[in-house]
Amino acid sequence: MRVLVFGGGAVGLGLASCLAEAGVAPDIVTRQAGVEALETEGLKRMGILGKSVYRNVRAGASPEVFQENGPYDYVLVCTKSSATAQAGEELSQVPGLIGPGTSVVLCQNGWGNRERFAAFVDASKVYNARVITGFARPFSNTSHITVHVAPISMGHLDRPLNGELDPLADALTRGGLSCSASDDVGRDIWAKMLFNGSLNSLGAIFGVPYGKLSEHPEGLRLVRSVVDEIFAVMEAAGYRTWWDTPEDYFKVLTGELIPTAAHHVSSTLQDLKAGKKTEIDALTGEVVRLGELHGVSVPVNRTVLDIIGFLEKDCA
Repeated sequence: MRVLVFGGGAVGLGLASCLAEAGVAPDIVTRQAGVEALETEGLKRMGILGKSVYRNVRAGASPEVFQENGPYDYVLVCTKSSATAQAGEELSQVPGLIGPGTSVVLCQNGWGNRERFAAFVDASKVYNARVITGFARPFSNTSHITVHVAPISMGHLDRPLNGELDPLADALTRGGLSCSASDDVGRDIWAKMLFNGSLNSLGAIFGVPYGKLSEHPEGLRLVRSVVDEIFAVMEAAGYRTWWDTPEDYFKVLTGELIPTAAHHVSSTLQDLKAGKKTEIDALTGEVVRLGELHGVSVPVNRTVLDIIGFLEKDCA
């Protein structure tokens, strides 16, 4: 099985480590510093799955490096959602990487990534993954896996699967992170939108891990307000998730999900501390955009979006 991981950040290195653990030697497109570290020290993994070092990986600073290795069976796009269109353009410009049997899986936060990527790559080849796993990258060749809240879910938003993602899901599962192919990935992604939308930005604004948001009534009220607005937008846009009401989801969020990930620091906060652009546009930004499109008022999400936008500029 040939797999190209496009993006050597926290998520890309984490998924690549699972493939390497399962005996699948991934090719990784990452920045030059990461290339050098991976080549000299290997891919390192730490955290809940223990410490390991993998030498069965190849790294390059651009997809052109791997042109002769294509076509790939799978291409995992692990960039920030803000770089989705750029990823699609770069991959589409290298002949032979994506062939007739290639499945491109977007392993990103947010909603709307598929549309941006499909401007450059045939939409029938583009799949989405829902990943609720805590990843950090303390060094350019190291993945720190802090929490695995739920199995990774992968599927196509427009049609049922025909077994094409099963080998990839099996490899990731054997590598340490449970994963399954699903015909309901859209529901899973909206569940992730609820999770990220209600915790990532608020945790970043207050500078706290997820668990702190549930320790005070003010935090719980803010989380609940965000959840209510996301639910209203989701339903107005014709999408569905696994809970019928915001009340049902809020019980699961506060009773099960937050306790599981209580110590996790959101990627949004990590990005702000590093002076990087966050994924707010694909998360809260999509909620605001869909709210405007469907006539749903989302004042709390709009305020959160503005605050994170301000902090992005102030931290840059």
